[in-house]
Amino acid sequence: MAEVDGPIKQADTIMLNYPLNWNYSVDIMKNDLEFYELMMTDRTPAMTWSWFTIGFKWVNEDSKMRSFFLKSYQDYIIQPFKVTSYFSNCHQWWRGG
Repeated sequence: MAEVDGPIKQADTIMLNYPLNWNYSVDIMKNDLEFYELMMTDRTPAMTWSWFTIGFKWVNEDSKMRSFFLKSYQDYIIQPFKVTSYFSNCHQWWRGG
């Protein structure tokens, strides 16, 4: 099992099958998703949750897929104009962040 010093904030590891065109089995993909799901931090970019959404769809985990889909955008909408941000709870949207 891989060792990680602390929480991670990117989905790079679960994205490997896409650009490298690796044929993961459903079991391997599900294992990777569940392993890295526990290591995510709340300050992760929105794209990460989107990749978890896609991954859980691939492994037919519909309830987790729905949960990550909602997480991929709900915390990133800034009121009052419903501007989206790359990071959750970021109120510096005028800087592009």
